[in-house]
Amino acid sequence: MSKSSKRDGAARRVPDNVTEIRKGGYVLAVSGYYKVGGAETALDKMARVLAREDALREIPRTQASDSEQSA
Repeated sequence: MSKSSKRDGAARRVPDNVTEIRKGGYVLAVSGYYKVGGAETALDKMARVLAREDALREIPRTQASDSEQSA
């Protein structure tokens, strides 16, 4: 008995980008797909990710400075 998926019979979509990372004898391939008709660019997405990372970095600094002031 063969395995079936819900995509059987549907046309497979080609990835919008593929990145390969080589480490030793291994190759990690990451495929990226963008929303069809999407208005957000890759630059917009990266800016959003970087803003979130900056926000996460600020949380520990604020908590550390609060504990130093109360001591």
